[in-house]
Amino acid sequence: MALGVLGLLARGLGAGGAAGAGQGAGHVPAYGAGTGTGKGTGKGAAKGAGQDGDAAQGKRAGPGPWTRRLSALMARLASLTRVSKVLGWRQATYLQQLFDLFDKGDLAEALRHAVPIDALGGGASRPALGRPRPRTSLTVSGPSPSAPSINFAEDLVTQLRAAYRRSFERLDREGRIDEAVYVLAELLQCPLEAVTYLEKKERYLQAAQLAGTVELAPAVAVRLWLLAGDIERAVRVARLHNDFDAAVRLLESRDSEHAAPLRRAWAEYLAARGDLMAAIDVIWPLPEHHALALGWLVQAERSGGTLGMQALARKLALMPGTLRSSAVAIEALLAAPGEEGVQRRARLAVALVGALPASDATRRVAGALLRKVLPERMEGLSRLDKTVLMQLTDLAANEALRADLPLFSTRDAQAAPGMPLSGRSEPLVVSLDERGLMPIHDARALPDGDYLLALGESGVVRIGRDGVQLAHYPVPAAHLVISHNGKRALALMGRERTYRVSRLDLISGAVSDWLTLELTHWSPNYDGVSWNVALERRLAVLDTSAPQQSIVWQVADLPGPIVYYADRAGALTLLLKVDDGIEQWSYEQPGRHLRQRDWWNDIILQEGMSILPGAAGEAPYLVSADWMNNELLVAQHGKPTPVTVALESNTPLTVIIDGKWLVLVVAVGEAIRCQIVTRADGKVRARVELAQDDGARFSFHDGRLLVFDRAGRLLDIDCASGLAHSLCLS
Repeated sequence: MALGVLGLLARGLGAGGAAGAGQGAGHVPAYGAGTGTGKGTGKGAAKGAGQDGDAAQGKRAGPGPWTRRLSALMARLASLTRVSKVLGWRQATYLQQLFDLFDKGDLAEALRHAVPIDALGGGASRPALGRPRPRTSLTVSGPSPSAPSINFAEDLVTQLRAAYRRSFERLDREGRIDEAVYVLAELLQCPLEAVTYLEKKERYLQAAQLAGTVELAPAVAVRLWLLAGDIERAVRVARLHNDFDAAVRLLESRDSEHAAPLRRAWAEYLAARGDLMAAIDVIWPLPEHHALALGWLVQAERSGGTLGMQALARKLALMPGTLRSSAVAIEALLAAPGEEGVQRRARLAVALVGALPASDATRRVAGALLRKVLPERMEGLSRLDKTVLMQLTDLAANEALRADLPLFSTRDAQAAPGMPLSGRSEPLVVSLDERGLMPIHDARALPDGDYLLALGESGVVRIGRDGVQLAHYPVPAAHLVISHNGKRALALMGRERTYRVSRLDLISGAVSDWLTLELTHWSPNYDGVSWNVALERRLAVLDTSAPQQSIVWQVADLPGPIVYYADRAGALTLLLKVDDGIEQWSYEQPGRHLRQRDWWNDIILQEGMSILPGAAGEAPYLVSADWMNNELLVAQHGKPTPVTVALESNTPLTVIIDGKWLVLVVAVGEAIRCQIVTRADGKVRARVELAQDDGARFSFHDGRLLVFDRAGRLLDIDCASGLAHSLCLS
C-alpha cells in the first residue's frame, strides 16, 4: 500500500494543509450558523447546520479573524513550489498511516484518523492547512461545502472509499451500529443511506436527529419523528419548513397510521395562518373532521370579500344540500347594485369555476350568475377574463342557455390604461398637496385592494380604495407586519427600548395583545405563523400563534452587530460588522438553511456611505454620493462600473434595493421626494413629491410603493402597471 500511495503522489498530489473535516471539527449542532467563509471575493458559500424544528442555539463554528488571516497567508505560501511539496508529502504520510491502520484491522484508530471523502480530490475554495489531525470523537457533522481539502488523485480516493465501505460492512456484522453510521454519513458522505440504515435497525429517534443534522428533505425527518413517537416534534419540523404536503403524501403512500394525525395538524396550521380554504381542502379527506371544516367555512363566508365568495362556492361544491340555506344570500348578491355588486359577482364567478368537485348546486348558481356577469363584462363594468366566462358557461351545463348565448366579445373595463414603470420614457410624476387630519405611521396594501394603516395611539384601520373605513383594531401601532395572504397582521408600537406587539385577525376582526420584545430588526412579512426577527445578536423565528414567546429556530451569538437586515424574494440576508470586515449571511426560506456566509476585509465604510446586501450568493452594494458630478453611485463590491443616479444637492435619507428596483427618499427644502429607479441603468421611473415634511415614510414590497405621512396622505404606485392611486384621511 505504501508504494501505491507514494506512486499516486506524482499524478495528483496538491498543496494544502489540514483536511477540514478530518481535524476533529466535531458535531455541528442543530440550528447552528454553519461553517466556512468566502474570503475577499465574496464567492464562498457555506450551508448551515441541520435544522429539525426545535429551539436550539446555533454556535459560530466558522473561522475567526486570526484563522482567516492565517488561511490567507498559508494559501500564498502554498503557491510556492517548495512549500507545496513539503505540505503534500506530510499529507501523503498521514494517509499512508491511515491505510496501514485499515490493513492491520485496527478500526477504532483508523476511524479516528479517517478523512471524509469530500475532503479529498480538491475543488474546495481554500486549501487545507498542514496534515489532518485525529478526531477526539466520532460525531457526524453537518454539510460544509466550503471546507478545505487535499487534492489527491482520483484512484487514491477510490481506494480509500473502498476501504471505508469494507469497514462499514465489518462494523455492521459486528453490531457496532454507531460506528457504522459514522462511516456512512461522515466518511462516505452518504447521509440518506445512513438514515435508512438506522431506520432498518429501528433506531428511529437517532435517525430523525441525524436527518436534521445532515439536512435531508424535511419530509424524511417528519416521518422519522413520527416513527419515534414524537408527533409534536414532527409537526414543528413540518411547520418550520412549510413542508407538510410531501410528508403526508409519503406517509399515505405507505398506509401509515400517522398520516391522518399529521393531515389534521397540517390543516390546523393552515387555519392558524389564515389559509382557511386550503385548510378545508386538506382536512376534507378525513370524514370524521368535516365538522371542523364546516366551522372554517362559516368563518370564511362571514368575512366577505374574495374569501367569502370562495367559501360560498366551496360550500356549495362540498355540501350541495346547503344551497337552500344560502339562497337568500345568493339572491341578495345577484341583485346587489353599483360597482361593489359588480365586483362581488365577478369574485363569485372566479370562485365557482375553481370550486371542485362540481355539484348540482354550483351548476345552478353558475347558470343564474352567468346571466348577470356576462352583460356586465360586455359593457366593460368588470374585468373578468374571457376564459372564466367560458368556464362558467361550461359549469352551468345548460344546453338551452348555451344555445341562447350570443357570440360575444369583451372590452377592457373602464379604467385608465397603465404602462409598466420600466417601460416609461419619462418618469411618472405625482405630487400630494392636500392635507388630512389623521397621521399615518405605517401603511400596507392588502390583496383585496384595501389598505391597512397604523395610526399610532389611535390604533389600526382597514380602509377601502375610496378611503372609507372598513374596520378598526384598537391597539397602538407605529409599524405593521402583514402575512403573505393578507389574513393576519402584527401591530408594533415602540416603548422606550422595547416594542409592544399585538396580533390582528383580519378575517374575524379579533385583536389580542401578545408580547413585549427588545427587537433590533424584523421581517415586514411573515407566513401568518412564523416570524423572523433579530434580538440583539440573535436571529430567531417566533411562533406567533403561541400564547407566549416561543422560539422555534434561532442562531445565537452572531459574530457582530447587524448593519442591514433584508427579508425579500425567499431569502433572509444579514450584513454583519465584524472585527476584521463585513460578513453577509443569506438564509434560504422557508427552511432557514444558510446558503451563503461570505466575508470581505477590503470594504471600507466612509462617512455618508451606506452598504446594502446583494442577492443570495452575490456581493453587497456600496452606495455613496459623488458631489462633484451630483450623482449617487451604486456599486456592487468587486465590480468596476457603478450605476449612477442623478442627484440634487441633498443626501438621500433612505436607499433600498429590491430586485431590479432602487428606491431613494430625499429631502428637498421643506418637501420630501421619493424616486423609483431601475437599478440596471439608473433611470428615474417615478417621482413622488410631498409638500412639507410631515414625517414622510414609505414601504416597498413586491413592486408596490406606498408613500405616507403624518398629514394623512397616502400614495400607492404599482411598478408593474404604472398606475398611481392616492387618498387623504380626514
